[in-house]
Amino acid sequence: MRTLPEAFLSRLRTQLPSLYPALHDSLVYGAPSRGLRVNTLKLPDGVSPLPGLKINPLCPDAGYLLPETSDAGKHPYHAAGLYYLQEPSAQAVGAVCPVAPGMRVLDLCAAPGGKSTHLSARLAHTGLLISNECISSRARVLAGNLERIGARAYSVTTCMPDVLAAAVPGAFDLVLVDAPCSGEGMFRREPRAVTEWSPEHAAACALRGRRILDCAARLVSPGGTLVYSTCTYNPDENDGAITWLTETYPSFSVQTSRLLTPLDGGEGQYYAVLQNSDGVAGILPPCTLPSPDRAALAAFQSFWDNTFTIPPWYSPRILRDTVWLAPDASLPQTLAYGVAAGMLRPGRFEPSHTLFLSIPAACIRRTLSFEPDDPALTAFFRGETLSCTLPAGYAAVCVNALGKSFPVGFGKVSGGILKNKLPSGLRIR
Repeated sequence: MRTLPEAFLSRLRTQLPSLYPALHDSLVYGAPSRGLRVNTLKLPDGVSPLPGLKINPLCPDAGYLLPETSDAGKHPYHAAGLYYLQEPSAQAVGAVCPVAPGMRVLDLCAAPGGKSTHLSARLAHTGLLISNECISSRARVLAGNLERIGARAYSVTTCMPDVLAAAVPGAFDLVLVDAPCSGEGMFRREPRAVTEWSPEHAAACALRGRRILDCAARLVSPGGTLVYSTCTYNPDENDGAITWLTETYPSFSVQTSRLLTPLDGGEGQYYAVLQNSDGVAGILPPCTLPSPDRAALAAFQSFWDNTFTIPPWYSPRILRDTVWLAPDASLPQTLAYGVAAGMLRPGRFEPSHTLFLSIPAACIRRTLSFEPDDPALTAFFRGETLSCTLPAGYAAVCVNALGKSFPVGFGKVSGGILKNKLPSGLRIR
């Protein structure tokens, strides 16, 4: 049983009178919901690699419900980026975004990455996703989640919303604002959300949401779409914010909106989809990172040709010693310019873990594949070397799922031994 603020319950009783008795019992006594969303960059048909899961009706193409006891976050399939752990109602937001291949998409408040990874999967390596998070520590978590799912056509930025609105107005076909909010929809999952809640905090969140929406509206191209979401039931932060937006920017019209509660499955989530009918189309400035010099490019190309059977999807760019496969766009305060392919060392190129997660096993010349419960795979996750019969060179270590293999990391083979290159932070301790 949970103790919830009486001021919250009193408002909810007035706000949703017909739902209140059942909703009250769900919030006070119900267990929090859990889910995963299959990464369709790697499993295009959206079938779960974990058997026996029920489909999430709020995201039927790739969403699933997890039992309370599931340890899916510790499974090798999670390390391979085959799915993202995401609460069922949160999956609904990415599902209603009208994403089409080739779009320029901005996720303005993106950490920790649930909705950005969904948008990236729906773009399917086309167009461009800008995932923005103004808090640097959270932006690094965001970048890590995009890396794990094997995203390619993206950048991570750390701008305040007004900085982006001034730099690239009207530049995006779709802008998603998953606004910081009072978190009422997380009361079943996060005890801290309950202790931090107050009417004053909710009012402050409503004002902050309007400030973010003001910037977001200026970033949407003519004919483009703005999607706004929160994880709260508070009407001032939800419909109130959308009313404010349409009164302030009459070119925006509401296409659909919905408040989800635990009675719909999942936790609490609100979303509204709006279309913009006016304005001036903007552009994204081209990437300003330089190309590698001749010697660096030769080292990179030699590694690539020896390791992969597909060409790089972008021309390599360099920032200090890091080689990026960077999309052709330059934005302020960029943390990640697409895929960090690796580092230049004297006379050679040293690849990254991220690079191997972004390339299908079928396109990697040397692979070692294991079943999820194989002791050799567990040994790899502990950072140990592996014996193998592969020829010398870099090789992917893969896990088998649904009749295919998927990289979880890589190593360098020499003399029948694969030297483990899994980053220390990802190893089992």
